[in-house]
Amino acid sequence: MSGRAVIVSAGRVTDPERLRARLRPRPDDRVIAADGGLALALAMGLRPERVVGDFDSLPGERWPEVERLGAEVVRVPREKDETDTELAIRTALAWGCTEIVLVGGVGSRLDHSLANLFMLASLPPGVRGMLLDEQNEIHFLRSGEEVRLPARPGAYLSLVPLTPEVTGVEAAGVRWPLQGARLIWSASLGVSNEFTAPEARVRVGSGCLAVVVAEE
Repeated sequence: MSGRAVIVSAGRVTDPERLRARLRPRPDDRVIAADGGLALALAMGLRPERVVGDFDSLPGERWPEVERLGAEVVRVPREKDETDTELAIRTALAWGCTEIVLVGGVGSRLDHSLANLFMLASLPPGVRGMLLDEQNEIHFLRSGEEVRLPARPGAYLSLVPLTPEVTGVEAAGVRWPLQGARLIWSASLGVSNEFTAPEARVRVGSGCLAVVVAEE
């Protein structure tokens, strides 16, 4: 089975409606709530088919909503080797999803935020990951991959290496285009580019690159 999984975690979100608009839900999305992410999923008007976690961040008054949804509940021990978000990602992979969008994956816990970022950057070949919040959309490109992104007025396009170096980087449709560039993670060369065409194209030769569309 292929398709898109939307994983909703319990990160910091102030405007669920804006986040829903950025997500652009699809009728065939497979929605998974990671523990307290259920509250955000419901606020966004999403209907999870599975809720997974140790439920340390899900208030007790939310349980009637879980029962009303008829979602499958997977309860795991609080003391475990994986975060609830990782277990949700594993679920999406087991379902055969080829695209995973993580919503609510960034918050006040920087350790969780970084772990989420690198889990999406290291998905198996053939599976694309995206991290989405109210101001940012982060795509992850590995060797030989490319992404095409529609321009957004006032948005920045940044390229951030997630490996010591990323080579063969191409960026078109932007103010400062790149052709066969080498980006290293100790420099900020790829930060704060701008759209100049209806669509930008970014391609990676080797390495792993975070492609960030950032809005104020």
